[in-house]
Amino acid sequence: MPCLETGGAQVYAYWKRGEGLVVSVHLDTGEVPADLISPDETIPLRITVNGDDVFQAD
Repeated sequence: MPCLETGGAQVYAYWKRGEGLVVSVHLDTGEVPADLISPDETIPLRITVNGDDVFQAD
């Protein structure tokens, strides 16, 4: 499946019947810059649709 790869993250976006738009993020490339990883080993995430924030996790 095609993906966008940036900063060591692979991002897949596809339609799935019964679920709608699915966005899947894979961080297992081993290339995520250390300064993007929080002390608790999470990565902040913000999702926007047409420029409006619909989800944010720090």
